[in-house]
This record gives sequence, structure tokens and C-alpha cells, in this order.
Amino acid sequence: MMEKSVKRYTPFGNRLRQLRSANHLTQERIAALLNLERSTYAKYETGSSMPHQDTLLRLAELFRVSVDYLLGNTPHMEGDRNELRDDGTLPGLDPEETAVLTVFRKLTAEQRSTLLAVANNYVSLNIALRIAGKADHTEAE
Repeated sequence: MMEKSVKRYTPFGNRLRQLRSANHLTQERIAALLNLERSTYAKYETGSSMPHQDTLLRLAELFRVSVDYLLGNTPHMEGDRNELRDDGTLPGLDPEETAVLTVFRKLTAEQRSTLLAVANNYVSLNIALRIAGKADHTEAE
């Protein structure tokens, strides 16, 4: 009697599948990006195989999540959001966003409220100008 192949989904496999689906990627596309066979990648999702450390790191980088998240060790997609990376940025933020957040954190609650009101007014004004055909082209895209 032939034994059936049993899919034993793991937190790692579930997370991979969820991330792939959320990013509208196919197994074939991810395998190609990682220079793997599709069947190898499929085994990661089903839990019948685990990637080597270098592939695990590349998967985390591809999906912009922490390795701990991929492995199911934390519910947070990224590590400690307050921990600076070696390049001085915060996870998920580019250097400009990190600079803005660093300044924002130094403000009092009243100053933060004022800054947010000014920023929201600027965005609203820019939207109105764009609609009127007079957009400020310095707006971030």
C-alpha cells in the first residue's frame, strides 16, 4: 500500500504562503527570484523542507520581514521598530522617514499635534492645487 504525502503546514510555511499571497506572487516567481526550483520553494510552504540560512535571510529581505517573523517566533513582521539598523535607519523606513520620526519623537505632545496639523494642511492644500492643475511639484510621490 502506497503512503500518501501528508502536508504538514508549519508556522513558517503558513507565513510564507500568506506573504506570497499578500504580495500577489506565484511560487514560480519567488523560486526564480531566489534561484530555486519551484518544487523546492513549494516544500518550504508545505513544511516538508526548510531553507538554508542564506535562503531564509533572502526570503526575509524579499518580504521585508524579520527572520523571527518568518519562523513564527514573533507576531511582529519586523524586529523591534525602535532598533536602529547599522545604516542608521529604522526597519521599514528610509533615511528621510527615520529622520522625520527621530525629530518627531523629540517633540512635546503639543508640538506633535501642531506639526501633524501643519502636515495634514499641507497635504490637503497640495491635493486641492493638483485638482486645480496648479500642483506643487515638490510633493513626494
